[in-house]
Amino acid sequence: MHIDVITCNVQAVSGNEKLQPEKALVAGLCKVLPMDLPGITCRHIDLELTAAENRLPLSTEDGLLAELGEANANTSIAYRHQRRWLLDYENTPFDASKQANTIPPRLRQNGVYLITGGTGGVGMALAGYLAKTVKAKLILTARTALPPASGWDDWLQKHDKDDPTSEKIRRLRELEAAGAELMLAAVDVSDAEQMTLLRDSALQKFGAIHGVIHAAGVVSGDSLDSLSRLTKEQCEQQFQPKIYGLLVLKDLFNNRPLDFMMPVSSLSTVLGGLGFAAYTAANRFMDALAQQQYWQGNTQGLSVDWEGWDFTGQAAPSGSTGSLALTPAEGQLVFDRLLRQGRTPQLIISSASLPYRIKQWQPEKITPDEAGESVDSGAEHSRPALSSDYAEAGNETEQTLVDIWQDALGIDAIGINDNFFELGGDSVLNIQITATAKQHGLALSPKDVFEHQTIAQLAAFASAQETTKQAKAGQATAPEAAVEEPPAEDDGDISDSDLAEILRQQEMQ
Repeated sequence: MHIDVITCNVQAVSGNEKLQPEKALVAGLCKVLPMDLPGITCRHIDLELTAAENRLPLSTEDGLLAELGEANANTSIAYRHQRRWLLDYENTPFDASKQANTIPPRLRQNGVYLITGGTGGVGMALAGYLAKTVKAKLILTARTALPPASGWDDWLQKHDKDDPTSEKIRRLRELEAAGAELMLAAVDVSDAEQMTLLRDSALQKFGAIHGVIHAAGVVSGDSLDSLSRLTKEQCEQQFQPKIYGLLVLKDLFNNRPLDFMMPVSSLSTVLGGLGFAAYTAANRFMDALAQQQYWQGNTQGLSVDWEGWDFTGQAAPSGSTGSLALTPAEGQLVFDRLLRQGRTPQLIISSASLPYRIKQWQPEKITPDEAGESVDSGAEHSRPALSSDYAEAGNETEQTLVDIWQDALGIDAIGINDNFFELGGDSVLNIQITATAKQHGLALSPKDVFEHQTIAQLAAFASAQETTKQAKAGQATAPEAAVEEPPAEDDGDISDSDLAEILRQQEMQ
């Protein structure tokens, strides 16, 4: 199945469009839909239509009709003034000589910076850079209050060193030791009243706010779920901090000049990701709002589509997305370079070739040869400590999957009860593995791996699918006379309650 999503005024092409960021959410959804629902391709087509126009120009209508007749899957296209534009990306050059022992031009010594989500991993890393670079005054927000500073010693004495709050306290003290002055606030960034009070308190304390980093967001939990199960409430978990929160910040500083306003967006707006529908849509809105503001003359905004971050300090399997994640030190270096760039509304951070990664995440574009090459991750690592004991393959299907997983993950002695994600698997490896599995006659999709996360479960699922397929093929070729008609009094209907129970049991499997 193919779906064409048609919008107007989402993509900035000429710079003269009246952009509507709220429509950009569906553009984000188009990135995820083919991953969450295998067998579906999705294309985003953007048109330009002003409020004064009640119909498209004939030339655009003709182009659109021709476009709909072509099978160009998983692309993003814009029509502007009889021209067809295809979304692409280009490298941004960086002059390393500009970095030599100087403060980035967008920063001020002892500047005042608001970081929403400031006690999270990304927020803390960027706060650390500001502390050591300009001895900044930092306003750090979080949804959950930390103990008052006067009680930090007592907390650390009574709690384990691995306690999350203890870790945050230690990192806050590191910021202070680096020269930062801190103001901590437990607020809901999407609540305009709370944020107005915080802004006014910060202005009273520090006299100014020079920059804003919007790092609030949800990166775990049930809001990262398959489209087939995603609810409005789950979407709101992503929309509240990222979309509503950014709109609150926009209004708060609308008439107050800032050196920069930096939404922390995600590379998922380019690559997508399994279970990332709401997350990607929310981040795509932040990119679109930055574009809108830029073309309206508010050039202090910069939405950054960040590469993933790694705060574990542990090496990820070679070839996995985790192996490309930024360490805090690398993220700080990137942040420094971002602050030295010329005015632009959006930048994308990728640790590897972006065009190739885009192709990796679109399984229908991976050729058999590329699939085989992409899972060759080099030397195998020994089996890590896992929650499951080693169990060897018991049949041919399980052994085939073991071989595929070991090649892809670069890990020796993978057992049939080992969890794919515990082994370091991710969306990219998932797509590569299913592409390779198809070459071995296993009709699996990335969604199947997402829902059956061990080899034993996946092999059983694949076998059941094959059995069902063969049974259906047998029924299709059986003589018509051999088909027994149901009794007249039983028309084969199923009650609503029985259907609901069947669906519930399927979801629990």
